[in-house]
Amino acid sequence: MYTQVFRALRLLWGIQDAEYMLSIAGSSALRQLNSPGKSGCMFFLSDDQKFLVKTMRKSEIHTLIAMLPEVRHTLYTFCTPHVKSVPCRKPHACGAAARQTWKDM
Repeated sequence: MYTQVFRALRLLWGIQDAEYMLSIAGSSALRQLNSPGKSGCMFFLSDDQKFLVKTMRKSEIHTLIAMLPEVRHTLYTFCTPHVKSVPCRKPHACGAAARQTWKDM
């Protein structure tokens, strides 16, 4: 289920599976950023600088997993076929594929 939620989030923001996989697991390795965050977790940047990856402590993982059903519900409820504003990205329309993915979960 967790992978389906993250896939639906990517679709919601217009990121196709192939684009994501090529960026994260393409020919170049992720680049580690110089300083760890306050939590001591490490940050990595994809070679094309489209994605930031953060390592997580076990407690953070448990919190994120506990929050996923509510995140899924909230995003599905408030995502309409109209323009959706996403922080740090251009506004775009939520795709029918993303809404169908949410509905199927």
